[in-house]
Amino acid sequence: MNHFATIFKNFGLLSASDIISRILGFILIVLFARYLGAEQFGVYSYVIVLTLLFGTLMDFGMPIITTRDLSHEKEKTKDYLVTGGILKLFLSVIVVLLLLIVTWIINKPDEVNTLIYIASIWTVINSYERFFFSIFQAYEIMKYESILVVMAKIGWLISLLIVIFYKLDLSALFLFYLITAIFTFIVTYSILKKRTIKEQIRLKFDKRLAVYLLKESWPLALGVGLVNILYYFDTIIMSIYQPYTEVGIYSAMYKIIILIAVGRKLFSTAVYPKLTRYYKTSKEKLCELIHKSERLSISLIVPIMVGGLILAKEIVMLFFGEQYLSGVLPLRILFFQLLFSYTNLLFTPYLHGTGRQRVYAVVVGIGAVLNTVLNFILIPKYSMTGAAVSTIIAFALIFFIAYFIVNRELHLRIWSLFLKPIIASIPMGLVIITIPMHVIGLVIIGAIIYLITLKIVGGVKKEYFQLFE
Repeated sequence: MNHFATIFKNFGLLSASDIISRILGFILIVLFARYLGAEQFGVYSYVIVLTLLFGTLMDFGMPIITTRDLSHEKEKTKDYLVTGGILKLFLSVIVVLLLLIVTWIINKPDEVNTLIYIASIWTVINSYERFFFSIFQAYEIMKYESILVVMAKIGWLISLLIVIFYKLDLSALFLFYLITAIFTFIVTYSILKKRTIKEQIRLKFDKRLAVYLLKESWPLALGVGLVNILYYFDTIIMSIYQPYTEVGIYSAMYKIIILIAVGRKLFSTAVYPKLTRYYKTSKEKLCELIHKSERLSISLIVPIMVGGLILAKEIVMLFFGEQYLSGVLPLRILFFQLLFSYTNLLFTPYLHGTGRQRVYAVVVGIGAVLNTVLNFILIPKYSMTGAAVSTIIAFALIFFIAYFIVNRELHLRIWSLFLKPIIASIPMGLVIITIPMHVIGLVIIGAIIYLITLKIVGGVKKEYFQLFE
């Protein structure tokens, strides 16, 4: 199987599982947002985001380094698993203590703090699962990750249905989440040991490897942490300056964006091992990989953005109902974030994938600092709209800086890739605006018109799909 075929296989597996898990996750959010109402959903969102931000510190960038290194040095898998696992335990203890201190400083009500305590435990477990998944990715056997992710989401969905049926509170849901996480962890480790390390594992801590992992991963930990700040820190700031109702509505809108962003995450993850390999072996193949990936990504996001801008109100009504309608404007603004995120498909991954974690951290850090400053300025006065504007400005800045750095080395030209998708989106948008129809029907018709028009203007050619051959 050649390189592009392997990418296609892994992309297909990740696509199937991540799309299913994202859909299940989104169903969870929709059911829960409607069940709780905007205010209580805001409490839920605050707890999840706070523990997520600290969960990044538990990962400390090690999954990315593990995938990068083991993709061409698989004989070191056992060393990485043992030393990385022990190192992660130390990091988890420190991070949980920090989380407890922050929880005490913020001084939320006791019932909210209880949720944070429960969530911190399954955040540790999920951090180990992500570490195990990075080894699956290095071996390019994503099918196990695919199955396990879907299995976990099904467990979450069942938990939520039980909570709704018996009218239980948030603490019951978080306990069910914890049980699901423990079960998934056990299964994941069993598969990992069987498929990648068949010999007996001894708990031998390699100090040199630990120092190497910390040295290599800390810029990534900073970078990933800053990315999470870009995505989620506005929720924390909103919980300080605005009522939980605003937090709940904005979080619901952002869940729509996160669902749509699944395509970028899937493709970037599937291509990443090849990107790091081609950087060392072939500049020509590297440029080909990036250019074709960008063409696919841009062709996907342009019509999504146009359709989202037009149908934002209908989308909110469909999923969350009338009580969330004040989130329509922030949702429209956040669709521009998707444009920059998808266009930045491989430029920031290129930086850390080629050993420049510090540059990556600086680039993302600039965006995160700007986003944080703008949040403190805009959220107190403009609430959800201010948070959305801050986010797109930060993502735009990160994209332009990363593109400038990569383009200086590889001399890529991506701007022409926008022309045909934009042309094909015009008739699609006109039809969506003029035809009175349910939003689902409009999405289907719009997609058909876009694909047909893209074909007519020459945006779909045989070589367009060479990436998957």
